[in-house]
Amino acid sequence: MTDDSSIDSDDLIKAVNKGAKEIKKGFLSGLGKLKKNLDDAIAESNIQENIHQGDTEKIADSGKKLSKALMKGVAEGLPDVVAGLTEGGTAIIDAMNKAKKKHDESLDDEDLDQYR
Repeated sequence: MTDDSSIDSDDLIKAVNKGAKEIKKGFLSGLGKLKKNLDDAIAESNIQENIHQGDTEKIADSGKKLSKALMKGVAEGLPDVVAGLTEGGTAIIDAMNKAKKKHDESLDDEDLDQYR
């Protein structure tokens, strides 16, 4: 990079890739927390056994446990997803703004006149 306010195309690609990795990391972390909560609830609720037995009351109780686990998993995982989107998205937007600034600085006045 030439300075803090502009960026070349190779650095832009690296910055966008880094931002995308942050987004992916956030989603995977959030989904991992959701999956763990659901897996634990499935094991704890014995829903599969209750379905085989046909006990509707136990199935309903198992469903309630799974519903609570789903809400808990979303509540625990959502902050990771939002953080990944925020960090990754900000990195991508900053890189794009720097690239635009470098591009604008490279244009002469005649080139800029056609955009005004």
